Amino acid sequence: MRLWGGTTITRYLAEVDSYRLYLLGSGKSRETAATYLRHLNQYNVWCVAERVNLFTAKPLALQRHIVEMLDGDYARATVNSRIAALKSFYRWLILEGKKKGDPTRDLKMHKEKVAVKDPFTEGEAKRLVGAAETTFERAILLMLLGSGIRRAELIRLKVADINMRAGTMLIHGKGLKQRHVAPGYAAMKEISAYLQGREYGQVFLWPGTGRPVSRSSLGRLLHGLEKRAGISNTFPHRFRATMICWLLAERADLIAVSVAAGHSNLETTRRYQRAVEGARAVDVQRRLSLADRVSR
Repeated sequence: MRLWGGTTITRYLAEVDSYRLYLLGSGKSRETAATYLRHLNQYNVWCVAERVNLFTAKPLALQRHIVEMLDGDYARATVNSRIAALKSFYRWLILEGKKKGDPTRDLKMHKEKVAVKDPFTEGEAKRLVGAAETTFERAILLMLLGSGIRRAELIRLKVADINMRAGTMLIHGKGLKQRHVAPGYAAMKEISAYLQGREYGQVFLWPGTGRPVSRSSLGRLLHGLEKRAGISNTFPHRFRATMICWLLAERADLIAVSVAAGHSNLETTRRYQRAVEGARAVDVQRRLSLADRVSR
């Protein structure tokens, strides 16, 4: 069976697998590699429908594909992720000597300023922790609140990465970057109680089944907790935003917070700092309102 332009499915699958190995070998996380491959497969479906050979595609075809995504009301983040995946794939083909000329060279990211997610209030955080019914749930919640690690980082955290004596954890972040975090005494105590002396494997395994926590199962766990706590929008990145904003509100050093969060660009941390300063300004204005004083 052939795709459009004489390319066989066998060749396509072989190239995709080679590209996957390249992504992993160049430092991309498994999650990023899976995202890129998903975009590549969706683009290939479009190529077949539009009678475009994926391997010999011209710049105009790539531009038309992206325009159709934009006209189709895809989120800007999804469009940018597709562009990043396609740029990476065609550059790999060129690197391997399988293609001359980059058809993605004129594709531009459609950037827009992303607002910092509203952090949990201290009261909301307490309600979430109070809604936890097991040591397993409390350990995950306190880990997210105390460390601010990303969802993928939590999922792949190994027992061997935890130093109970020092109260720290070695986090394997994006692009094979590593950093240490200290989630606090309460989180470490809860994790120790949950592990019960276990010395190997992934940290978070579902009680009863022993299966590692996954992206979808973590989402279900947090959804259940938010219903019990009466809180909405409980997702992993909101815990991360809460930790970062909490440290900055407590006047922690900007660079130290950036390192703890694993930000590759200090400007990312500054976005959180501006959000904290904005919230502080609103609070000051509310407490010292001139309108309130003169109307008494």
